[in-house]
Amino acid sequence: MSGVDAPPVERLPLGPERWLVDLPPPDRSREGCPLSAVLPPGYARYLRLFSPFRPWDTEPTETSVRQTWRHFAAQAGAIYHAELDWYTLRPVVHPDERPPGWEVEDGRLDPLVRAPLCAHLARHSPEPVFLYFGLAAEVLGSEPLLYRARVDAIEAVLKAASQVTGIPIAGPEYIWPQDRAWIVETDYDLTSSYLACDTTLATELLADDNLELLPVTLDSRIDNACDRLNPRPKKSES
Repeated sequence: MSGVDAPPVERLPLGPERWLVDLPPPDRSREGCPLSAVLPPGYARYLRLFSPFRPWDTEPTETSVRQTWRHFAAQAGAIYHAELDWYTLRPVVHPDERPPGWEVEDGRLDPLVRAPLCAHLARHSPEPVFLYFGLAAEVLGSEPLLYRARVDAIEAVLKAASQVTGIPIAGPEYIWPQDRAWIVETDYDLTSSYLACDTTLATELLADDNLELLPVTLDSRIDNACDRLNPRPKKSES
């Protein structure tokens, strides 16, 4: 025995997540999906947290090599902005007719991002928080899963949820404290996470060089074709 107790993880009945999963659907007359489809109004600040790129065909725990979206935007000659999408960067991160170069996590927080993020969140919310797996659980044949644990115990929560699904699970899709002071949303299909929080926490996060963040609004698009400033590269470009 190591003598170190595993962080407590409590599975909860579904229900506390409804204020997030029952948000009004996006206006279908508008192009794309806005942030308001996944995060509620009423917060002082909203942030996009970019998941970093890592060398192709490596696991996040196998290498500490990471690269930022800002770096590849410069390489691609693209405008770096809060609605930048993966397809804009494809010519430099995954060029056609070449060995693949870089990939990015979708549906989960990269471990090298999760650690500093959770350190900030734990200082603001040391009590156990809620962690919800929705689509990430359903695609594995499970009902949605809800847990309560310290925010720095996500690895233990992922292990518990994966034991239920029988397969390693993505997510969690939502993390929030009892007082709802902040929310972290990591959509199953997207390569970034989004946060709602107060100005104090936002300022701390934006000052952390270990995190790549940009301010967004509830009207910002978050879909995989959200880049409205840069021209869409042709597939044959390299």
